[in-house]
Amino acid sequence: MAKIFIFEFFSGGGLSDREISNSLLGEGFAMLSAAIEEFSHLPEVEIMTTIDYRIFEFKHLLKAKWVIRIDARDSFISILESIINPTFDGFLIIAPETGGILYNLTKMLEEKGVRNLGCRADAVQITTNKFKTLKLVELFGVTIPQTIAISTENPPEKIYSKARDLGTPFVIKPLDGVSGAGLKLVNDLEDLKKGLQTIREESPEPWLLAQEYVKGINVSSSFIVRKEKIYPLTLNFQDINLEEPDTEYQGGYVPFEHEMKEEIMALSIKLLKRIPGLQNYVGIDYVIGENAIYFMEINPRLTTSFIGISKVATFDMSKFIFHKNFTELEAIPLDFYGTAYFSKVKLKIPTWEITHLYLMSQNQPEVIAPPFQIEDSNENNAIALIVTTGMDLHDAKKRFYEIKNDLVSFFHIS
Repeated sequence: MAKIFIFEFFSGGGLSDREISNSLLGEGFAMLSAAIEEFSHLPEVEIMTTIDYRIFEFKHLLKAKWVIRIDARDSFISILESIINPTFDGFLIIAPETGGILYNLTKMLEEKGVRNLGCRADAVQITTNKFKTLKLVELFGVTIPQTIAISTENPPEKIYSKARDLGTPFVIKPLDGVSGAGLKLVNDLEDLKKGLQTIREESPEPWLLAQEYVKGINVSSSFIVRKEKIYPLTLNFQDINLEEPDTEYQGGYVPFEHEMKEEIMALSIKLLKRIPGLQNYVGIDYVIGENAIYFMEINPRLTTSFIGISKVATFDMSKFIFHKNFTELEAIPLDFYGTAYFSKVKLKIPTWEITHLYLMSQNQPEVIAPPFQIEDSNENNAIALIVTTGMDLHDAKKRFYEIKNDLVSFFHIS
């Protein structure tokens, strides 16, 4: 039997010693669940993972043979170091680039001689710094938003003075952020002060990016890359509205059909060929503006779109990542059926009893991450993540709102 280790940072114990955002916890668990589900399709493969002690009771929702609990007093890095050895046939790390987390974990496990089922550490290092990535991509002749890097140690007034040369409003974001965390549309100095505080909390980097505000459609492209072969998957719609108070990534749908699709996919292939180490699953973000396609960032890891893609793909993506027989892969058609719609849902914080009643009484596979009840959380809402499918976007959305209404009704009694 082949043995694979899959680790997701937020749900897998990466923050077991501190408070964790319900939004990132739910999104992380959904990605872990989707990844394990996808790789469980491989014949004769056993999967090991870890899970934060605060959601350990949800371990039965994961199709893994071994689920290791990470407690508050544990060092998840030490546990990973003790678990992973050359007897494993592969590892997959799903983690934020923030603070070098994804790079350091990937490098540590690569050095153990285990096959990496994600992007190589050198590619992660290149793409973690969003400013350097933007400038590198610009050298390749790709359109990027006007962007400057500014030290967060500057007073807000100085940062605002420098950034408003980009036009007003403008956008600020962490140098190494993830999932829209710290992303802020700035209209005035007060907006800048609020955004700066969030960025300082989100990232240890002493720099932020100030960027011109490009109005348009937020999309991503997804690929599987194996050596010299690039397999285009889908163009994906991303639900990010900078003009709303909550600018975090909420979800989206796949596949997204647009007249600029072929140009975006060709542009992405150009970048994948130029940057070494981008392998297995890779996502690239863009904004389709009025007059141009603007490159935004490269995600050298599984992205949330993977959840939707795995639901509508008529083939197993895990085969294209894990299989070593390229001749056999060439015979598999990369087809997709219908549309997958996925989004976070905010719910009233449930009691422990209501959460358990839900788990015992409900069987809705569309709820890929249930609303976790975290003891001592300071947040006002629990977050669930729902993914639904349909013949088209209308059908998928209709099913989504049916599930959402069921959830809201159920947890309202708490």
